[in-house]
Amino acid sequence: MTSRSTDNRLLNLEHVLGNPTQPGTFSYETVLNFDNAGHPNPEGEEILMSWGANDEFVPRSLGGRWGSTRELVERLMPVFRRDPSLALSFGLTSLMSGVNVWTAGSPEQKAKVAKTLLNKGRIAIGFHELAHGNDFLHNEFRLETSDNVGSQLVGSKEVINNIERAEQVLFMARSSELDGARSHTLVLTERHDLDKNGTFQNRYTTSGMRTVLLNGIHLDGMNVKEEAIIGRRGEAVETALRAFQVTRAVLPAFAVGTLDASLYFAVEYASDRKLYGGRVLDLPHARDLIASAFADLVIADIFANAAVRSLHVDPNASGLLSAACKALVPDVLEDGLSALSVLFGSTFYGRVSPYGIIEKFVRDLRVLPIGHAGGTSCILAVLGALPRWARGKIPDTNRDLFDDNACGDLDFKTLRLSLGGPDPLTPWLSDSATKETIARVTPDCAEVLTSLEKRWNELRSEITEQPLTSFSVTANNDIFEMAREATLLMATGAVIGQWATSEAREEPASLVWFELCIRRLAYRLGLGAPEPPAAIRESAVERLIKNFEQHRSMRLSNEPIFPQEHTTLT
Repeated sequence: MTSRSTDNRLLNLEHVLGNPTQPGTFSYETVLNFDNAGHPNPEGEEILMSWGANDEFVPRSLGGRWGSTRELVERLMPVFRRDPSLALSFGLTSLMSGVNVWTAGSPEQKAKVAKTLLNKGRIAIGFHELAHGNDFLHNEFRLETSDNVGSQLVGSKEVINNIERAEQVLFMARSSELDGARSHTLVLTERHDLDKNGTFQNRYTTSGMRTVLLNGIHLDGMNVKEEAIIGRRGEAVETALRAFQVTRAVLPAFAVGTLDASLYFAVEYASDRKLYGGRVLDLPHARDLIASAFADLVIADIFANAAVRSLHVDPNASGLLSAACKALVPDVLEDGLSALSVLFGSTFYGRVSPYGIIEKFVRDLRVLPIGHAGGTSCILAVLGALPRWARGKIPDTNRDLFDDNACGDLDFKTLRLSLGGPDPLTPWLSDSATKETIARVTPDCAEVLTSLEKRWNELRSEITEQPLTSFSVTANNDIFEMAREATLLMATGAVIGQWATSEAREEPASLVWFELCIRRLAYRLGLGAPEPPAAIRESAVERLIKNFEQHRSMRLSNEPIFPQEHTTLT
Protein backbone atom coordinates (compact mmCIF):
# COMPACT_ATOMS: atom_id res chain seq x y z
CA MET A 1 0.00 0.00 0.00
CA THR A 2 1.22 3.50 -0.80
CA SER A 3 0.41 6.82 0.87
CA ARG A 4 1.62 10.32 0.05
CA SER A 5 3.52 12.71 2.29
CA THR A 6 2.86 16.42 2.75
CA ASP A 7 6.26 17.16 4.39
CA ASN A 8 9.10 14.93 3.20
CA ARG A 9 11.55 15.80 5.96
CA LEU A 10 9.24 14.90 8.83
CA LEU A 11 8.92 11.35 7.54
CA ASN A 12 10.54 8.34 9.14
CA LEU A 13 12.87 7.05 6.45
CA GLU A 14 11.65 3.48 7.05
CA HIS A 15 8.30 4.46 5.52
CA VAL A 16 9.97 6.18 2.58
CA LEU A 17 12.19 3.19 1.75
CA GLY A 18 9.43 0.62 2.30
CA ASN A 19 9.62 -3.12 2.75
CA PRO A 20 12.74 -4.50 1.01
CA THR A 21 11.01 -7.80 0.21
CA GLN A 22 8.43 -6.01 -1.93
CA PRO A 23 9.13 -4.67 -5.45
CA GLY A 24 10.49 -1.15 -5.46
CA THR A 25 13.50 1.12 -5.62
CA PHE A 26 14.91 -0.14 -2.32
CA SER A 27 13.91 -3.79 -2.58
CA TYR A 28 16.67 -6.31 -2.00
CA GLU A 29 16.13 -7.56 -5.56
CA THR A 30 16.82 -4.06 -6.88
CA VAL A 31 19.78 -3.61 -4.52
CA LEU A 32 21.38 -6.85 -5.70
CA ASN A 33 20.78 -5.97 -9.35
CA PHE A 34 22.70 -2.71 -8.93
CA ASP A 35 25.35 -4.55 -6.94
CA ASN A 36 25.82 -7.01 -9.80
CA ALA A 37 25.93 -4.18 -12.34
CA GLY A 38 28.42 -2.24 -10.23
CA HIS A 39 26.88 1.20 -10.50
CA PRO A 40 24.76 3.40 -8.21
CA ASN A 41 20.99 3.36 -7.94
CA PRO A 42 20.05 6.80 -9.39
CA GLU A 43 16.40 6.66 -8.37
CA GLY A 44 17.39 5.63 -4.85
CA GLU A 45 19.82 8.51 -4.58
CA GLU A 46 17.22 10.96 -5.83
CA ILE A 47 14.69 9.79 -3.25
CA LEU A 48 17.23 10.25 -0.48
CA MET A 49 18.02 13.73 -1.79
CA SER A 50 14.30 14.59 -1.93
CA TRP A 51 13.85 13.35 1.63
CA GLY A 52 16.61 15.73 2.68
CA ALA A 53 19.38 13.29 3.58
CA ASN A 54 22.06 15.89 2.86
CA ASP A 55 20.51 18.13 5.52
CA GLU A 56 21.51 15.52 8.09
CA PHE A 57 25.19 16.27 7.45
CA VAL A 58 24.82 20.01 8.12
CA PRO A 59 24.70 21.44 11.68
CA ARG A 60 21.47 23.12 12.68
CA SER A 61 23.35 26.37 13.24
CA LEU A 62 24.04 26.37 9.48
CA GLY A 63 20.52 25.47 8.39
CA GLY A 64 20.72 21.68 8.48
CA ARG A 65 19.30 19.01 10.79
CA TRP A 66 22.41 17.83 12.61
CA GLY A 67 21.92 18.48 16.30
CA SER A 68 22.18 15.27 18.30
CA THR A 69 24.48 12.80 16.57
CA ARG A 70 22.47 9.96 18.07
CA GLU A 71 19.40 11.26 16.24
CA LEU A 72 21.40 11.50 13.02
CA VAL A 73 22.36 7.82 13.36
CA GLU A 74 18.79 6.71 14.00
CA ARG A 75 17.33 8.72 11.14
CA LEU A 76 19.75 7.30 8.55
CA MET A 77 20.07 3.71 9.81
CA PRO A 78 17.18 2.53 7.57
CA VAL A 79 19.48 2.99 4.57
CA PHE A 80 22.02 0.60 6.09
CA ARG A 81 19.32 -2.00 6.68
CA ARG A 82 18.85 -2.07 2.94
CA ASP A 83 22.08 -1.09 1.21
CA PRO A 84 25.28 0.20 2.90
CA SER A 85 26.79 0.74 -0.54
CA LEU A 86 24.01 3.18 -1.41
CA ALA A 87 24.67 5.05 1.83
CA LEU A 88 28.35 5.42 0.95
CA SER A 89 27.90 6.16 -2.75
CA PHE A 90 25.14 8.64 -2.02
CA GLY A 91 26.55 10.80 0.71
CA LEU A 92 28.59 9.44 3.61
CA THR A 93 31.74 10.92 2.08
CA SER A 94 29.96 14.29 2.27
CA LEU A 95 29.61 13.65 5.99
CA MET A 96 33.30 12.69 6.28
CA SER A 97 34.52 15.78 4.44
CA GLY A 98 31.99 18.11 6.05
CA VAL A 99 33.09 17.23 9.58
CA ASN A 100 36.58 18.57 8.80
CA VAL A 101 35.08 21.89 7.73
CA TRP A 102 32.75 22.09 10.75
CA THR A 103 35.80 21.39 12.93
CA ALA A 104 38.37 23.84 11.50
CA GLY A 105 36.76 25.96 8.78
CA SER A 106 36.12 29.68 8.89
CA PRO A 107 32.51 30.97 9.11
CA GLU A 108 32.63 31.71 5.37
CA GLN A 109 33.92 28.23 4.53
CA LYS A 110 31.29 26.58 6.73
CA ALA A 111 28.55 28.60 5.07
CA LYS A 112 29.87 27.68 1.62
CA VAL A 113 29.97 23.94 2.31
CA ALA A 114 26.58 24.05 4.03
CA LYS A 115 25.11 25.74 0.95
CA THR A 116 26.53 23.01 -1.30
CA LEU A 117 24.99 20.23 0.78
CA LEU A 118 21.65 21.95 1.38
CA ASN A 119 21.39 22.45 -2.39
CA LYS A 120 21.72 18.66 -2.87
CA GLY A 121 25.39 18.76 -3.83
CA ARG A 122 28.16 16.35 -2.93
CA ILE A 123 31.58 16.87 -1.36
CA ALA A 124 34.25 14.22 -1.93
CA ILE A 125 37.25 13.61 0.29
CA GLY A 126 40.77 12.93 -1.01
CA PHE A 127 42.91 11.87 1.93
CA HIS A 128 44.22 8.40 1.07
CA GLU A 129 46.89 7.34 -1.39
CA LEU A 130 47.28 3.72 -2.40
CA ALA A 131 51.00 3.68 -1.67
CA HIS A 132 50.49 4.81 1.93
CA GLY A 133 47.01 3.74 3.04
CA ASN A 134 46.19 5.31 6.42
CA ASP A 135 49.75 6.59 6.85
CA PHE A 136 48.87 10.18 6.02
CA LEU A 137 52.24 11.52 7.16
CA HIS A 138 53.90 9.95 4.12
CA ASN A 139 51.40 11.13 1.52
CA GLU A 140 53.00 12.60 -1.60
CA PHE A 141 50.19 14.70 -3.11
CA ARG A 142 51.54 18.25 -2.65
CA LEU A 143 50.53 21.83 -2.06
CA GLU A 144 53.50 23.72 -3.53
CA THR A 145 53.98 27.42 -2.81
CA SER A 146 56.35 29.84 -4.50
CA ASP A 147 56.65 33.60 -4.90
CA ASN A 148 56.19 33.33 -8.65
CA VAL A 149 53.00 31.27 -8.97
CA GLY A 150 51.56 31.17 -5.46
CA SER A 151 50.05 27.88 -4.24
CA GLN A 152 49.37 24.92 -6.52
CA LEU A 153 48.20 21.35 -6.07
CA VAL A 154 50.47 18.75 -7.67
CA GLY A 155 50.24 14.97 -7.73
CA SER A 156 47.75 12.11 -7.74
CA LYS A 157 45.03 10.71 -5.51
CA GLU A 158 43.93 7.33 -6.82
CA VAL A 159 40.79 6.41 -4.83
CA ILE A 160 38.22 9.11 -4.17
CA ASN A 161 34.55 8.27 -3.90
CA ASN A 162 32.35 10.45 -6.13
CA ILE A 163 35.16 12.68 -7.39
CA GLU A 164 33.66 12.79 -10.88
CA ARG A 165 30.27 14.02 -9.64
CA ALA A 166 31.09 16.06 -6.52
CA GLU A 167 30.68 19.83 -6.51
CA GLN A 168 33.66 20.17 -4.16
CA VAL A 169 36.58 17.95 -3.11
CA LEU A 170 38.52 18.27 0.14
CA PHE A 171 42.16 17.26 -0.31
CA MET A 172 44.88 16.56 2.21
CA ALA A 173 48.14 17.74 0.64
CA ARG A 174 51.75 17.77 1.75
CA SER A 175 52.75 21.40 2.30
CA SER A 176 56.18 20.87 3.83
CA GLU A 177 59.08 18.51 3.15
CA LEU A 178 59.70 18.22 6.87
CA ASP A 179 58.62 15.05 8.64
CA GLY A 180 55.92 15.13 11.27
CA ALA A 181 52.27 15.95 11.83
CA ARG A 182 52.61 19.61 10.75
CA SER A 183 53.54 18.84 7.17
CA HIS A 184 50.07 18.67 5.55
CA THR A 185 47.26 21.11 4.77
CA LEU A 186 43.57 20.76 3.92
CA VAL A 187 42.43 22.33 0.65
CA LEU A 188 38.81 22.68 -0.52
CA THR A 189 38.60 22.62 -4.32
CA GLU A 190 35.79 23.35 -6.76
CA ARG A 191 34.34 21.16 -9.50
CA HIS A 192 35.03 23.60 -12.34
CA ASP A 193 38.70 23.95 -11.34
CA LEU A 194 39.18 20.17 -11.27
CA ASP A 195 37.49 19.76 -14.65
CA LYS A 196 39.75 22.42 -16.14
CA ASN A 197 43.04 21.37 -14.56
CA GLY A 198 42.76 17.70 -13.65
CA THR A 199 43.17 14.41 -15.45
CA PHE A 200 40.66 11.91 -14.08
CA GLN A 201 41.85 8.33 -13.70
CA ASN A 202 40.08 5.05 -14.33
CA ARG A 203 37.63 3.70 -11.81
CA TYR A 204 38.66 1.09 -9.25
CA THR A 205 36.20 -1.72 -8.59
CA THR A 206 35.86 -3.43 -5.24
CA SER A 207 34.60 -6.77 -3.93
CA GLY A 208 32.19 -5.01 -1.57
CA MET A 209 30.47 -1.63 -1.90
CA ARG A 210 30.38 -2.38 -5.61
CA THR A 211 28.21 0.60 -6.50
CA VAL A 212 30.70 3.11 -5.08
CA LEU A 213 32.39 5.20 -7.80
CA LEU A 214 36.08 5.20 -6.90
CA ASN A 215 38.20 7.21 -9.29
CA GLY A 216 41.45 9.06 -9.08
CA ILE A 217 42.73 12.38 -10.31
CA HIS A 218 46.09 13.82 -11.30
CA LEU A 219 46.82 17.52 -10.92
CA ASP A 220 49.88 19.10 -12.44
CA GLY A 221 49.77 22.56 -10.95
CA MET A 222 46.23 23.69 -10.11
CA ASN A 223 46.17 27.16 -8.57
CA VAL A 224 44.81 27.40 -5.04
CA LYS A 225 43.55 30.59 -3.41
CA GLU A 226 44.25 31.24 0.25
CA GLU A 227 40.55 31.10 1.10
CA ALA A 228 40.55 27.45 -0.02
CA ILE A 229 42.80 26.46 2.90
CA ILE A 230 40.72 24.84 5.67
CA GLY A 231 42.16 25.75 9.05
CA ARG A 232 45.80 26.79 9.21
CA ARG A 233 48.54 25.48 6.96
CA GLY A 234 50.18 22.42 8.42
CA GLU A 235 47.20 21.44 10.58
CA ALA A 236 45.51 18.93 8.27
CA VAL A 237 46.46 15.86 10.30
CA GLU A 238 45.37 17.48 13.56
CA THR A 239 42.03 18.50 12.04
CA ALA A 240 41.49 15.07 10.49
CA LEU A 241 42.19 13.29 13.78
CA ARG A 242 39.73 15.53 15.59
CA ALA A 243 37.12 14.95 12.89
CA PHE A 244 37.75 11.20 12.89
CA GLN A 245 36.35 11.08 16.41
CA VAL A 246 32.94 11.73 14.91
CA THR A 247 33.12 9.41 11.94
CA ARG A 248 34.87 6.59 13.84
CA ALA A 249 31.84 6.45 16.12
CA VAL A 250 29.10 7.18 13.58
CA LEU A 251 30.06 4.70 10.83
CA PRO A 252 30.03 1.61 13.10
CA ALA A 253 26.74 2.82 14.62
CA PHE A 254 25.23 3.01 11.13
CA ALA A 255 26.63 -0.42 10.23
CA VAL A 256 24.68 -2.05 13.07
CA GLY A 257 21.72 -1.86 10.69
CA THR A 258 23.22 -4.62 8.52
CA LEU A 259 23.19 -7.20 11.33
CA ASP A 260 19.79 -5.96 12.51
CA ALA A 261 18.27 -6.66 9.09
CA SER A 262 20.16 -9.95 8.73
CA LEU A 263 18.89 -11.25 12.06
CA TYR A 264 15.36 -10.24 11.12
CA PHE A 265 15.48 -12.31 7.95
CA ALA A 266 17.34 -15.15 9.66
CA VAL A 267 14.29 -15.62 11.88
CA GLU A 268 12.05 -15.62 8.81
CA TYR A 269 14.27 -18.09 6.98
CA ALA A 270 14.59 -20.46 9.94
CA SER A 271 10.83 -20.32 10.51
CA ASP A 272 9.97 -21.21 6.90
CA ARG A 273 12.79 -23.60 6.02
CA LYS A 274 12.04 -27.28 6.59
CA LEU A 275 14.77 -29.76 7.50
CA TYR A 276 14.78 -33.24 9.04
CA GLY A 277 10.99 -33.25 9.14
CA GLY A 278 10.66 -29.95 11.00
CA ARG A 279 11.58 -26.28 10.94
CA VAL A 280 15.20 -25.16 10.98
CA LEU A 281 14.18 -22.83 13.80
CA ASP A 282 13.40 -25.84 15.99
CA LEU A 283 16.96 -27.18 15.75
CA PRO A 284 19.07 -26.39 18.85
CA HIS A 285 22.10 -25.46 16.75
CA ALA A 286 20.07 -22.98 14.70
CA ARG A 287 18.73 -21.35 17.85
CA ASP A 288 22.28 -21.13 19.25
CA LEU A 289 23.45 -19.34 16.10
CA ILE A 290 20.58 -16.87 16.27
CA ALA A 291 21.16 -16.19 19.97
CA SER A 292 24.88 -15.62 19.39
CA ALA A 293 24.18 -13.19 16.55
CA PHE A 294 21.70 -11.37 18.79
CA ALA A 295 24.37 -10.98 21.47
CA ASP A 296 26.78 -9.58 18.88
CA LEU A 297 24.10 -7.15 17.67
CA VAL A 298 23.38 -5.85 21.17
CA ILE A 299 27.07 -5.52 22.09
CA ALA A 300 27.85 -3.61 18.89
CA ASP A 301 24.80 -1.38 19.20
CA ILE A 302 25.39 -0.47 22.85
CA PHE A 303 29.11 0.21 22.42
CA ALA A 304 28.69 2.26 19.25
CA ASN A 305 25.90 4.34 20.76
CA ALA A 306 27.96 5.04 23.88
CA ALA A 307 30.83 6.20 21.66
CA VAL A 308 28.46 8.47 19.72
CA ARG A 309 27.07 10.00 22.92
CA SER A 310 30.58 10.60 24.24
CA LEU A 311 31.03 13.20 21.48
CA HIS A 312 28.41 15.26 23.28
CA VAL A 313 28.73 14.39 26.97
CA ASP A 314 32.39 13.43 27.41
CA PRO A 315 34.52 14.85 24.57
CA ASN A 316 37.70 14.25 26.57
CA ALA A 317 37.02 10.53 26.23
CA SER A 318 35.54 10.48 22.73
CA GLY A 319 38.90 10.10 20.97
CA LEU A 320 39.66 6.83 22.72
CA LEU A 321 36.11 5.50 22.68
CA SER A 322 35.56 6.24 19.00
CA ALA A 323 38.85 4.58 18.02
CA ALA A 324 38.01 1.53 20.15
CA CYS A 325 34.53 1.44 18.65
CA LYS A 326 35.82 1.55 15.06
CA ALA A 327 38.40 -1.14 15.87
CA LEU A 328 35.96 -3.56 17.52
CA VAL A 329 32.39 -3.07 16.29
CA PRO A 330 32.93 -4.04 12.60
CA ASP A 331 34.57 -7.29 13.75
CA VAL A 332 31.68 -8.04 16.12
CA LEU A 333 29.16 -7.37 13.35
CA GLU A 334 31.08 -9.56 10.94
CA ASP A 335 31.13 -12.39 13.49
CA GLY A 336 27.38 -12.10 13.87
CA LEU A 337 26.91 -12.21 10.10
CA SER A 338 29.25 -15.20 9.86
CA ALA A 339 27.15 -17.08 12.41
CA LEU A 340 24.03 -16.38 10.37
CA SER A 341 25.77 -17.48 7.16
CA VAL A 342 26.07 -20.94 8.75
CA LEU A 343 22.36 -20.86 9.44
CA PHE A 344 21.55 -19.94 5.82
CA GLY A 345 23.85 -22.63 4.44
CA SER A 346 23.82 -22.86 0.65
CA THR A 347 21.16 -20.14 0.52
CA PHE A 348 23.84 -17.68 1.63
CA TYR A 349 26.21 -18.53 -1.23
CA GLY A 350 23.45 -19.02 -3.78
CA ARG A 351 22.10 -15.54 -3.07
CA VAL A 352 18.48 -16.75 -2.96
CA SER A 353 16.12 -13.78 -2.72
CA PRO A 354 15.74 -12.05 -0.33
CA TYR A 355 18.44 -13.75 1.70
CA GLY A 356 21.18 -13.06 -0.83
CA ILE A 357 21.44 -9.62 0.73
CA ILE A 358 23.29 -11.16 3.71
CA GLU A 359 26.26 -12.14 1.52
CA LYS A 360 26.36 -8.58 0.19
CA PHE A 361 26.30 -7.18 3.74
CA VAL A 362 29.36 -9.29 4.59
CA ARG A 363 31.27 -7.94 1.56
CA ASP A 364 30.18 -4.37 2.19
CA LEU A 365 31.24 -4.34 5.84
CA ARG A 366 34.76 -5.41 4.94
CA VAL A 367 35.32 -2.36 2.75
CA LEU A 368 33.32 0.19 4.74
CA PRO A 369 36.55 2.09 5.62
CA ILE A 370 36.88 3.30 1.99
CA GLY A 371 37.84 6.95 2.29
CA HIS A 372 38.13 6.63 6.05
CA ALA A 373 40.39 5.35 8.82
CA GLY A 374 40.74 1.56 8.71
CA GLY A 375 40.55 -0.83 11.63
CA THR A 376 44.32 -1.17 11.95
CA SER A 377 44.81 2.58 12.33
CA CYS A 378 42.11 2.60 15.00
CA ILE A 379 43.63 -0.24 17.02
CA LEU A 380 46.97 1.58 16.74
CA ALA A 381 45.32 4.63 18.26
CA VAL A 382 44.05 2.51 21.15
CA LEU A 383 47.45 0.86 21.48
CA GLY A 384 49.20 4.21 21.78
CA ALA A 385 46.81 5.26 24.55
CA LEU A 386 47.26 2.12 26.67
CA PRO A 387 50.00 3.43 29.02
CA ARG A 388 47.82 6.35 30.12
CA TRP A 389 44.72 4.15 30.11
CA ALA A 390 46.38 1.75 32.54
CA ARG A 391 48.10 4.28 34.81
CA GLY A 392 45.54 7.07 35.14
CA LYS A 393 43.03 7.60 37.90
CA ILE A 394 39.84 5.63 37.27
CA PRO A 395 36.97 8.10 36.66
CA ASP A 396 33.48 7.89 38.03
CA THR A 397 30.84 6.16 35.97
CA ASN A 398 28.96 8.50 33.62
CA ARG A 399 25.26 7.76 33.23
CA ASP A 400 24.92 10.34 30.44
CA LEU A 401 26.76 7.95 28.13
CA PHE A 402 23.50 5.95 28.06
CA ASP A 403 21.02 8.82 27.85
CA ASP A 404 20.05 10.22 24.46
CA ASN A 405 18.40 13.18 26.18
CA ALA A 406 21.86 14.30 27.35
CA CYS A 407 22.94 14.90 23.74
CA GLY A 408 22.37 18.47 22.65
CA ASP A 409 23.75 20.02 19.47
CA LEU A 410 27.28 18.78 18.82
CA ASP A 411 29.94 21.40 19.54
CA PHE A 412 32.80 20.62 17.16
CA LYS A 413 35.11 22.97 19.07
CA THR A 414 35.16 20.50 21.98
CA LEU A 415 36.75 17.73 19.91
CA ARG A 416 40.30 17.24 21.15
CA LEU A 417 43.37 15.39 19.94
CA SER A 418 44.24 13.77 23.25
CA LEU A 419 43.21 10.17 23.79
CA GLY A 420 43.24 10.99 27.52
CA GLY A 421 43.65 8.44 30.29
CA PRO A 422 41.25 5.77 31.54
CA ASP A 423 37.99 5.50 29.65
CA PRO A 424 34.61 6.18 31.35
CA LEU A 425 33.08 2.78 30.48
CA THR A 426 35.29 0.19 32.18
CA PRO A 427 34.65 1.68 35.67
CA TRP A 428 31.23 0.01 35.50
CA LEU A 429 33.11 -3.26 36.02
CA SER A 430 33.94 -2.20 39.57
CA ASP A 431 30.85 -0.16 40.46
CA SER A 432 29.84 -1.51 43.87
CA ALA A 433 26.11 -0.72 43.67
CA THR A 434 25.84 -2.38 40.26
CA LYS A 435 27.75 -5.45 41.43
CA GLU A 436 25.45 -5.82 44.43
CA THR A 437 22.38 -5.67 42.20
CA ILE A 438 23.79 -8.22 39.77
CA ALA A 439 24.71 -10.59 42.61
CA ARG A 440 21.14 -10.38 43.86
CA VAL A 441 19.22 -10.78 40.59
CA THR A 442 21.53 -13.06 38.58
CA PRO A 443 24.14 -14.82 40.78
CA ASP A 444 25.54 -16.94 37.95
CA CYS A 445 26.24 -13.87 35.86
CA ALA A 446 27.89 -12.22 38.88
CA GLU A 447 30.58 -14.88 38.79
CA VAL A 448 31.34 -14.11 35.16
CA LEU A 449 31.51 -10.40 35.97
CA THR A 450 34.00 -11.10 38.74
CA SER A 451 36.30 -12.77 36.22
CA LEU A 452 35.88 -9.82 33.84
CA GLU A 453 36.78 -7.30 36.55
CA LYS A 454 39.78 -9.40 37.48
CA ARG A 455 40.96 -9.45 33.85
CA TRP A 456 40.57 -5.65 33.67
CA ASN A 457 42.84 -5.23 36.69
CA GLU A 458 45.33 -7.77 35.37
CA LEU A 459 45.50 -6.11 31.96
CA ARG A 460 46.25 -2.72 33.45
CA SER A 461 49.03 -4.25 35.52
CA GLU A 462 50.48 -6.05 32.49
CA ILE A 463 50.49 -2.80 30.51
CA THR A 464 52.31 -0.86 33.23
CA GLU A 465 55.04 -3.52 33.26
CA GLN A 466 55.85 -2.86 29.59
CA PRO A 467 58.32 -0.15 28.52
CA LEU A 468 56.62 2.85 26.97
CA THR A 469 58.49 2.25 23.72
CA SER A 470 56.49 -0.98 23.28
CA PHE A 471 53.35 0.95 22.40
CA SER A 472 54.10 2.13 18.87
CA VAL A 473 53.55 1.05 15.27
CA THR A 474 56.35 -1.50 15.76
CA ALA A 475 54.49 -3.20 18.63
CA ASN A 476 54.55 -6.99 18.76
CA ASN A 477 51.50 -9.25 18.70
CA ASP A 478 51.23 -9.35 22.49
CA ILE A 479 50.83 -5.56 22.66
CA PHE A 480 48.24 -5.62 19.87
CA GLU A 481 46.36 -8.27 21.83
CA MET A 482 46.38 -6.00 24.89
CA ALA A 483 44.77 -3.27 22.78
CA ARG A 484 42.16 -5.72 21.50
CA GLU A 485 41.34 -6.81 25.05
CA ALA A 486 41.04 -3.20 26.14
CA THR A 487 38.40 -2.56 23.47
CA LEU A 488 36.48 -5.64 24.62
CA LEU A 489 36.59 -4.46 28.22
CA MET A 490 35.30 -1.03 27.16
CA ALA A 491 32.44 -2.78 25.35
CA THR A 492 31.80 -4.82 28.50
CA GLY A 493 31.61 -1.64 30.54
CA ALA A 494 29.16 -0.22 28.02
CA VAL A 495 26.91 -3.28 28.32
CA ILE A 496 26.97 -3.10 32.12
CA GLY A 497 26.29 0.64 32.08
CA GLN A 498 23.41 0.27 29.63
CA TRP A 499 21.82 -2.37 31.84
CA ALA A 500 22.51 -0.59 35.14
CA THR A 501 20.98 2.71 33.97
CA SER A 502 17.84 1.08 32.59
CA GLU A 503 14.66 1.36 34.64
CA ALA A 504 13.74 -2.12 33.40
CA ARG A 505 17.05 -3.72 34.43
CA GLU A 506 15.49 -6.30 36.74
CA GLU A 507 12.78 -7.39 34.34
CA PRO A 508 13.28 -10.87 32.82
CA ALA A 509 13.77 -9.54 29.26
CA SER A 510 16.61 -7.26 30.38
CA LEU A 511 18.32 -10.01 32.33
CA VAL A 512 18.22 -12.22 29.23
CA TRP A 513 20.11 -9.85 26.92
CA PHE A 514 22.44 -8.77 29.71
CA GLU A 515 23.56 -12.27 30.63
CA LEU A 516 23.80 -13.30 26.99
CA CYS A 517 26.09 -10.35 26.19
CA ILE A 518 28.25 -10.64 29.31
CA ARG A 519 28.96 -14.30 28.64
CA ARG A 520 29.64 -13.58 24.98
CA LEU A 521 32.19 -10.91 25.92
CA ALA A 522 33.85 -13.17 28.47
CA TYR A 523 34.14 -15.81 25.76
CA ARG A 524 35.73 -13.28 23.40
CA LEU A 525 38.25 -12.42 26.12
CA GLY A 526 39.17 -16.09 26.48
CA LEU A 527 37.96 -16.34 30.07
CA GLY A 528 36.32 -19.70 29.59
CA ALA A 529 32.87 -18.54 30.61
CA PRO A 530 30.28 -21.31 30.36
CA GLU A 531 27.59 -21.14 27.73
CA PRO A 532 24.47 -19.26 28.85
CA PRO A 533 21.74 -21.47 30.29
CA ALA A 534 19.37 -22.95 27.73
CA ALA A 535 16.51 -20.93 29.20
CA ILE A 536 18.40 -17.69 28.47
CA ARG A 537 19.01 -18.65 24.85
CA GLU A 538 15.40 -19.75 24.41
CA SER A 539 14.07 -16.49 25.83
CA ALA A 540 16.31 -14.52 23.47
CA VAL A 541 15.10 -16.45 20.42
CA GLU A 542 11.46 -16.08 21.44
CA ARG A 543 11.98 -12.34 21.78
CA LEU A 544 13.37 -12.20 18.23
CA ILE A 545 10.49 -14.25 16.85
CA LYS A 546 8.03 -11.83 18.44
CA ASN A 547 9.90 -8.84 17.00
CA PHE A 548 9.86 -10.40 13.55
CA GLU A 549 6.12 -11.09 13.73
CA GLN A 550 5.51 -7.45 14.71
CA HIS A 551 7.90 -6.05 12.06
CA ARG A 552 10.22 -4.62 14.69
CA SER A 553 13.96 -4.16 14.92
CA MET A 554 15.99 -6.87 16.63
CA ARG A 555 17.83 -4.16 18.58
CA LEU A 556 16.87 -3.40 22.17
CA SER A 557 15.07 -0.29 20.87
CA ASN A 558 12.46 -2.51 19.15
CA GLU A 559 11.48 0.26 16.71
CA PRO A 560 9.13 -0.65 13.82
CA ILE A 561 10.99 -1.53 10.60
CA PHE A 562 10.17 -2.81 7.10
CA PRO A 563 6.61 -1.39 7.05
CA GLN A 564 3.94 -2.88 4.85
CA GLU A 565 2.81 0.61 3.81
CA HIS A 566 5.16 2.66 1.64
CA THR A 567 5.03 6.47 1.65
CA THR A 568 5.69 8.31 -1.60
CA LEU A 569 7.44 11.67 -1.42
CA THR A 570 5.82 14.73 -2.94
